[in-house]
Amino acid sequence: MTKQNPADHEPNFIIRKTWTPIEAVSLLIRRFPVVLDLGESESELKQVGPYYAYANFAGRILPDLSDKSVRNSVVKFIDELAESQDSLLEDVLITSVLEKIAEDPERSHEIRLELQQKGAELLRKVEEEMFGRFF
Repeated sequence: MTKQNPADHEPNFIIRKTWTPIEAVSLLIRRFPVVLDLGESESELKQVGPYYAYANFAGRILPDLSDKSVRNSVVKFIDELAESQDSLLEDVLITSVLEKIAEDPERSHEIRLELQQKGAELLRKVEEEMFGRFF
């Protein structure tokens, strides 16, 4: 019986980053510094956590989605969070951002058409489960 060299072994798993609440808030601030113009400092947002910070962001940024560059940035960010495969980022996205988007059926439909598959699926699920809209 020959002994295998551990360097010859390929792992059968993938290591993924798990985001902390503070990192989730930092990510939002890096991508959308305008969040800091809403009244709270970075340290205050990190203290209250990502659900509040992202909901505040959604409330502030959604009215500005008629601006194409803002809209493109938000859609790209939603797609990145949806594809992150991180449970915290996905939950924050759903409860703090997508639920706010889905409140307006027309806006939700327009944004859903711009999202990649995973982001569109999450938004559709929110619309179905929270607002009873089926497609």
